[in-house]
Amino acid sequence: MISAFDQHKQAMPWYLLRNGLENLCLTSSAFLAIKNQFVKSLATFSVASYLIGIGDRHLENFLVDTSDGEVLGIDFGIAFGSGLQLGIPELMPFRLTQQIEGVIAPHPLEGVYKQTMVNAMLALRKRKSLIMDTCEIFVKEPLLDWVKDAK
Repeated sequence: MISAFDQHKQAMPWYLLRNGLENLCLTSSAFLAIKNQFVKSLATFSVASYLIGIGDRHLENFLVDTSDGEVLGIDFGIAFGSGLQLGIPELMPFRLTQQIEGVIAPHPLEGVYKQTMVNAMLALRKRKSLIMDTCEIFVKEPLLDWVKDAK
């Protein structure tokens, strides 16, 4: 199973997403700015996705703003942990693919990516009452899918 995964992984060059971002830029400083925004926004979105249980995260469920590299998530059909109910449960809290690592390279994941995730978690902790109040809406007004599943 792992060898099949490794074969598929090797068939896809790690630098495709990076090249796509590089092609948006006329200068190396422009690439660094776009790369930095990409990494920070992806890290922030990963934390938010984990917090509210958004699943089905793959490269086709992200849009990238070509003017500044900001990542925007789309397709929230699997949220609030509903991915755990799938035939094959989705257990990954967020995606960190070789394409994403290729954009971050040669910098370590412990750099901007991890620090942005830590900062996002600290900011969320400071505003936890706001988040809990917002989530309470879903307890009082559950999604139609949840009501159907409960019946």
